[in-house]
Amino acid sequence: MNQQLQPTDGRQQQIEEKKRIQAERQQEECQQEALRVASARAAILLERQEARINKQLRRTLDNTNAQLTEARQQQKKHLEKVYTNIPDEQYFSQFNTSSR
Repeated sequence: MNQQLQPTDGRQQQIEEKKRIQAERQQEECQQEALRVASARAAILLERQEARINKQLRRTLDNTNAQLTEARQQQKKHLEKVYTNIPDEQYFSQFNTSSR
């Protein structure tokens, strides 16, 4: 009778070992899935942050360009007031009239 219990005990042990391995596998898969979800969430947050930064940089660049445009227009107006003597054909005709 004792011999019949031994194979049953071995079989029971195998069943328990298989259940334990399966439970460990499931737990590992759950941990991996949680890690994938956390990584995806972090990636989305980084993309959003990058988009916000790019948007702010674009605004800053647009403002700087607008200021430079305004400054250039003011400079052009100033130069038009200062330089009122526009050269004519007579001015240019005096050059290259003699040879060496």
